Amino acid sequence: FQIDETIFVGDRGMITKLNLADLEGQGFEYIMGVKMRQDELFEMLLAQGQLTWPEPAKVSTGHPKRQPLQIIERRVAVLDFLEWKTKEILRAQGIGVTDAALADFNAWMRSLSDKVTLVWETGMRVLRALTSESKVRRQIMTVIRRYAGCYERTYRFVICRNPLRQAAAREKRGEALTRYGQELDKAFGQAAAKPVDEAEKALHKIFEGHTGRTYRKFFIIERESDRRWSGYRLNEAAIAAEAVLDGVFALLSKRDDLPAEKVVESYKNLQEVETLFDDFKNFVEVRPIRHRLEERVRAHIFICILALLLKRIFEINHLGSKSVTGPLAEIASVKLVKYKLKFSHREERQQTMFKVTTIGPNQQKYFKMIGLKNPANLELFLWCRKKK
Repeated sequence: FQIDETIFVGDRGMITKLNLADLEGQGFEYIMGVKMRQDELFEMLLAQGQLTWPEPAKVSTGHPKRQPLQIIERRVAVLDFLEWKTKEILRAQGIGVTDAALADFNAWMRSLSDKVTLVWETGMRVLRALTSESKVRRQIMTVIRRYAGCYERTYRFVICRNPLRQAAAREKRGEALTRYGQELDKAFGQAAAKPVDEAEKALHKIFEGHTGRTYRKFFIIERESDRRWSGYRLNEAAIAAEAVLDGVFALLSKRDDLPAEKVVESYKNLQEVETLFDDFKNFVEVRPIRHRLEERVRAHIFICILALLLKRIFEINHLGSKSVTGPLAEIASVKLVKYKLKFSHREERQQTMFKVTTIGPNQQKYFKMIGLKNPANLELFLWCRKKK
């Protein structure tokens, strides 16, 4: 097929260290969606406040029907991330360190190479200058070892924000917070007359299920000395942190030469590929495959691929990329009726005739699109005519 290069494009569910290592090991490049709430490198960008969006600069993805996106590009060096992560772990444990100790640790970090095997004992010895707690040292070394073989790498993030999705997400969260607030107000009015255990069960029932657990972090429950909850208030810090990600999605790209807009457009095209797979399974109905010989299975798949291709050609060339489902449902009401006419009651001779049911304007339009000006000619394509 004379393909010059191949770039793998994957959604967030595919971005695992094993998958990326496998692709890189075979020499392929990739564009992957990022799990923003789980990715450590992206966490550093959020903590450092690097998601500053240019206003009012909005860059389109190049597709006329898609909303313009705000696009920024950020790069994260692995060694910079490891230094930041080490400081965060120490800060979370309330451990203060001197600048001299940090300088020695950073110098050791900068000596790491992708081709040099990480020595656990050496790292633990360097970390003793930062903390005497072995548990914290092991935690830091675990993070450092996780990026073995990638110390010299810099990851490229292309981060996008859709203003329309941002507004919709904020509106949805506002409505949900109001709804949960009303339920909490109602529950608090009844909590005083209930035992502590029953009041606690009522509280858990409000936030049960996946959606409830998602919004639980936006509320701070206030309690009395006997652990009975007496009120609530909004967790403004959690709401502000979530608002930063409204309408945002991030991509990780191995390609440094592709413009950010091209990276986003390639990822957006992934949706079209997924739509084709859905059509292949559900519209064309590739399964069940009622063949056993390999050549017949291949022929079956080829015919299904050809049907999918014809479907896409019809959608692109005649329907403006709209789905073909509607026109097919319209044409499906057209029937080719077979009549058997006897010459007389005395004779056995008879003649078979075909008649197409009444065709409406929309049906006529669709028939003309595929070059069938006279639908009565459908009898030429009749598959149920008896063989002579």
